[in-house]
Amino acid sequence: MKEWIIREKYDLYDCFDEIKQVFDVAKIVKIQASSVRGKSKQQLGYYWAVILPALTDYINETGQCSMKVSKSDVNEIMNRKFFYEEVVIDGEMVRIQKSKSGATKEQMQRFIDSVMNYCTNLGIYVPPPATGTIYD
Repeated sequence: MKEWIIREKYDLYDCFDEIKQVFDVAKIVKIQASSVRGKSKQQLGYYWAVILPALTDYINETGQCSMKVSKSDVNEIMNRKFFYEEVVIDGEMVRIQKSKSGATKEQMQRFIDSVMNYCTNLGIYVPPPATGTIYD
């Protein structure tokens, strides 16, 4: 079963093309629509108030960069590293950085988990979220 998450009008056009291709073969297509819950304030709060400061401090204290970085800088680096999709353009696989503004709760959870694993691998202690908050 194919599933699309539509955030912008061009996404809708892309899924229509694929639906038409399936219909041409199968002659029957079932379409359901529902809203997707977006990322939670708790997820964003934990990411910006706990994870990013710990990672930013580590980078600045260990001299990982030749200049001081801000939380925004580190956020941009983490986005490029962990929040992208791969698409084929002219036969070549290309990474496209996604925006977290339209992220679902599940996408944000995977992103936070990836950043947390990255921190763990660097030996950075990040306090865990309060019970029942990050993925609510």
